[in-house]
Amino acid sequence: MYAVDKLNDFEALQLLCSYAFKQHLPGKVKDWKNELKKVAEVPNKEITNVLKLSYDGLDRTQKMIFLDIACFFKGCPVERVTQVLDGSGFKATSGINALVDRCLITISTNKNIEMHDSLTQMGKEIVYKECPDEPGERSRLWKHEDACRVLTINMGTEKIEGMLLNDQCTSEHEIKFTSEAFKRMTRLRLLAVYNNRVQLSEDFAFPSHDLTSLIWVGYSLASLPSNFHANSLVELSLICGNIKGLWDENLLGCVNLENLPRDIHKLKHLLHLNCNGCSKLTSFPEIKRNIGKLADLRLVLL
Repeated sequence: MYAVDKLNDFEALQLLCSYAFKQHLPGKVKDWKNELKKVAEVPNKEITNVLKLSYDGLDRTQKMIFLDIACFFKGCPVERVTQVLDGSGFKATSGINALVDRCLITISTNKNIEMHDSLTQMGKEIVYKECPDEPGERSRLWKHEDACRVLTINMGTEKIEGMLLNDQCTSEHEIKFTSEAFKRMTRLRLLAVYNNRVQLSEDFAFPSHDLTSLIWVGYSLASLPSNFHANSLVELSLICGNIKGLWDENLLGCVNLENLPRDIHKLKHLLHLNCNGCSKLTSFPEIKRNIGKLADLRLVLL
């Protein structure tokens, strides 16, 4: 696959207009906006078929990495993505290098992973086609409405490996999940909730053993479920939540946190521990040996 030089803004505008409007300049503003929306939502089949040839040449793990990036990690630091995907056993460095070699992604000068919009669209289309009618049967959910629907009516299955619940919902009403919301998602690896209106029941269940990344803004409970498995965690961020007792990678601003568990040393994949701003945390558990891969410890107790 050959990396083609990017068009400048004027050249890109002319190319789009020649295909969308059969002329070099756009007509009515309304037509222009409608075509832009159509281009964004419906992939061009000819372009997708050409791009998919390069994707089809990847091995299984490389395909998994490509889809994770397309759905969740576009624009993220390559170091962070490598660490998280290594936690899933993907040998991420070699996989990411393979994607770069095939021009499926690039690494920016500030070390972030970049992916062309057409490739991002193709990756999401591949996941969508896994089961167009039932989002709970797809491997990755990145649309707010799909993730919210799956969680609120318990449609999740063991096929879901990654989920993003963002803050695009304009409603000010709370989003309530039952204790069964995650019960069948036994293969969930990646979960990011950027919506502080989510409310959980006290008997909330979280059975996945494969979770490597958990980001939850405004986590509503005082602790994670008793059946929460942290052995594979590489990234754990519970910002501005109600946590009172937990081991965490990032507990920034969790002012209710009072203690950390004595067996914190068992988290062999934990890379960073940040307790900055956890004002009620008065002590740190005794560490009798090294904490796995822990490279960064911040204890600024105010």
